[in-house]
Amino acid sequence: MSSQVLSSPDSATGAQQDIWLSTVVRPLGFGWLSDRLPGRIPPSVLYAVLAVIVTNAINLFYTLSTGADPIYMTNPYYALEIILLPAAIVAAHSLHREYNQAMIEMDIKTRATNPDPLLSIIPSWLPWSLLVVGIAIQFIFPGPVSRYYGYVR
Repeated sequence: MSSQVLSSPDSATGAQQDIWLSTVVRPLGFGWLSDRLPGRIPPSVLYAVLAVIVTNAINLFYTLSTGADPIYMTNPYYALEIILLPAAIVAAHSLHREYNQAMIEMDIKTRATNPDPLLSIIPSWLPWSLLVVGIAIQFIFPGPVSRYYGYVR
């Protein structure tokens, strides 16, 4: 993964040690929390779990205070977020770890004349671009929940 975006490379292998999201949320306090919890829970996993808990708590409070239908009734796929968001982050960590292990086992750093393209396979601009596109899509194409509650006509 990209050395400009992710944490510093491992000195022995040149491989990156963390995924992009962990690098982004670490300064927001998730790194501090991750360092103080037992085990090795990445900051991005803590962020995903907290995001699921907070968004569902807000939705529950809104539903109870307004008497509106629960979001799970209007959009049943929303219930998948509870499982899929943390699972996607864990899967990204697993893929990242496995790719780094493959690079170590193949000894790419010493065998390749130019190992950087293999050790940093994601351009530094790509994650940020996808984030901007995702945010823009949320505002350009509001979802069915926004239409249901009358935020958008």
